[in-house]
Amino acid sequence: MSAHRAPGVYGNQSHGGHPIDEGTRIRSASPRPGVARSHGAQAGAAAQRARSNAHPPIRLLPVLRSPQMSRLQDGSVVQFDVSRYASFFLTDRTLRDSPRPRRQGEGPVIYVNGMQGSPAKFRAQACAVAAISGGSVWGVYNDSGHSWLAKPAQVAATAAGYSVGGPLGAAAAAAAASSDIFIDLLECLTDKAHSTDLDQFRVWMKRFSGVPQEKIEKSLVASLASSNPATGSLLGLLLRPGFEKATLVAHSQGNIITCNAVNAVAALRGSTAISEMRVFAIASPVMFWSEAGKFGRNIVQTFAFRNDLVAWLGANFDDPAYLVLRGPVARKGTQWHGSEVSERYARSANPGNALTHNFYAYLEYLSTRLRHRFP
Repeated sequence: MSAHRAPGVYGNQSHGGHPIDEGTRIRSASPRPGVARSHGAQAGAAAQRARSNAHPPIRLLPVLRSPQMSRLQDGSVVQFDVSRYASFFLTDRTLRDSPRPRRQGEGPVIYVNGMQGSPAKFRAQACAVAAISGGSVWGVYNDSGHSWLAKPAQVAATAAGYSVGGPLGAAAAAAAASSDIFIDLLECLTDKAHSTDLDQFRVWMKRFSGVPQEKIEKSLVASLASSNPATGSLLGLLLRPGFEKATLVAHSQGNIITCNAVNAVAALRGSTAISEMRVFAIASPVMFWSEAGKFGRNIVQTFAFRNDLVAWLGANFDDPAYLVLRGPVARKGTQWHGSEVSERYARSANPGNALTHNFYAYLEYLSTRLRHRFP
């Protein structure tokens, strides 16, 4: 694991040869030449500088030599941290700058994102988990539209000739798009159909045939990665030394990935190998956690709004309805572009806002409840 630095010491340094995005700083405008500032303007600028020094901008940081975000691929594993462990994602400004201390507990923290992932969203979500947990986070990137299912969709689109106005051609072309939700939905279905019992049977057969344990583990990692690279990467991470007490935070489809990977660890090394892991399942469509479910809430704790349609797929109704009824307004600044981190909520006539599945809507509700679960 890369060495950790205390929050706030990163400054304007480079990681792996690439400068870190410092975020947006509020600076007072320089006066035009020959124009003196009034006493009131000077006092206002001083007060603004004092506020900026008291609450410096939160910086979202890859840890040390992590790759550039633009180079992320499906299944990439990246460590993230933030310059201060404050809840930067909250829309309530009075709560946004309240930091928590660095966590002292054992075990790493892992975040797995859900459908329609993008590098910008993934980084911000992983850093939000870092802010809540009080330490660096291993992010397992679940990309959008980049699964083995994309190839058949492309073949179907080619066969249909992308015919204008043809329903099959239009659907196939849409399914072939790299970020199309159709591919992600199909991947969710195939991931949910994955059989833990079959994994256990295959492991048992290979042991019976005398295959070495290390080779069995590599084979299962490769098998899971062939259907979903993020699942294979997460399993490989959980099999590393030091991850026996990992805490996993998963959102949406990330819960299916987490379920399959955790149960694969149990298939390879027995149920005791996952007995000290914890899973915070946010907006989860998973109904049965198999081996992990045998430990009950000691391992898996679900958080699901009653008005989240995706959580209904897993029969999860743990939390009351969370009615936003307003549309998000994007946070200003280069590091927030495409991140879905909201500055505030504006009035909106879109009824879909009442059926929330957004990760940050959950964090608005859970931030104070979750941050105390990372000692």
